[in-house]
Amino acid sequence: MASKDNLPVWIQENVPDDAVWSEYYLIARKEETRSGNRVHINQTLKEPQEASISGKEVKDYLRQSSSVTTWIVLIVIGIALPLLMTVLKEPMEMSSGFLTVWYILAVLLVVSGIVMLVKSRQLAASLQSIDSWEALEPLIELALTDKVYNAEIAARKEEEGEQGAAYAGYFCIPAHAAVREDFEKAKSNFGLQENIRTSLVQAAAAIPAEGQKLVKKQ
Repeated sequence: MASKDNLPVWIQENVPDDAVWSEYYLIARKEETRSGNRVHINQTLKEPQEASISGKEVKDYLRQSSSVTTWIVLIVIGIALPLLMTVLKEPMEMSSGFLTVWYILAVLLVVSGIVMLVKSRQLAASLQSIDSWEALEPLIELALTDKVYNAEIAARKEEEGEQGAAYAGYFCIPAHAAVREDFEKAKSNFGLQENIRTSLVQAAAAIPAEGQKLVKKQ
């Protein structure tokens, strides 16, 4: 049974805003610097970090992730963009090359919107079947992983500003997944160097067993 805001009644009744879950994460960062034709890539692994998330943050994440509104708007923009460019082609004397770039962008918007729309609909459908903590905990972990990843981006921005932001990389993974080398559980925008991967697994294995799982603190 769904509620008015697309979350099922079970989640609303059993996940209070002030509930807190925590788990240890392994975090790595990539910094890429360029000097002429030379590229230097530096990957570093941070100390294991205990991260936490509230019930309110979990529900906000699920609402946003299962909403299709944003992706429908993106698809509409992608469809409207080439039509607009065609109308403006002659008045603005646009070149064929310039128009091609916009047409490609429009296609990417539509494709991205469709992919994310399907994912959002799948999540929305799966939410309706949740009626236990065992079913909900993987989604809590997804929300926490997303929070840790975004926090790392924000931390780098505070440290470095926008300098080199386009070449920065971020990686985060729950400790229990790192121990099993289940890197599909990671959220990342770069591939780990082998030495960093090895150090990551070793650091995760050193975390006490109780830190290698999602725990409800309150």
